Amino acid sequence: MDAYLVDQFKTLWDEVKVMVDFETKRLVGMHDQNIVKKLNGYYVYEILRGLWFSESFPNKYNAWYAALAEADHLRAEKVEKILMKNNALLDDNDEDRLVRNVITGGLTGTGLFAALAKKPKLALFMLGAALITFFFTGNENKIIAEAQSLVTKRLNEIEDRVLEVLE
Repeated sequence: MDAYLVDQFKTLWDEVKVMVDFETKRLVGMHDQNIVKKLNGYYVYEILRGLWFSESFPNKYNAWYAALAEADHLRAEKVEKILMKNNALLDDNDEDRLVRNVITGGLTGTGLFAALAKKPKLALFMLGAALITFFFTGNENKIIAEAQSLVTKRLNEIEDRVLEVLE
């Protein structure tokens, strides 16, 4: 395979990672309840159909795909199958994992605060303060970090599969 097409794919895929990362941060920042559904929709409609395989909007992504199809039609079909088959960046298990990790961390910290208090009223006060602090300060950053980690892992897996076909 032409090294130029491989290098160009890597560059374009890095741009996709940045776009998806931004969208992940945006959805979490909006406290969206349907982050998995909306992020997967963004990836399918805006990235795959809107950029890579758009027939109505010429751009560098579909130009790359057209160049690949011209150079090696069979590989182009394999790349399209990989991208379209792997169209979910997150699934319901990931959504459960995001929520579970955030809640577990908060409850563990809160439990430690309350356990250290010797007086029941102080323990309740500390428990309330820890919960308020947890839910209003660190929660969003933890969800963003976890979501970014899951999405990056998935995008890297897709990239590796495409590169196997190209190289």
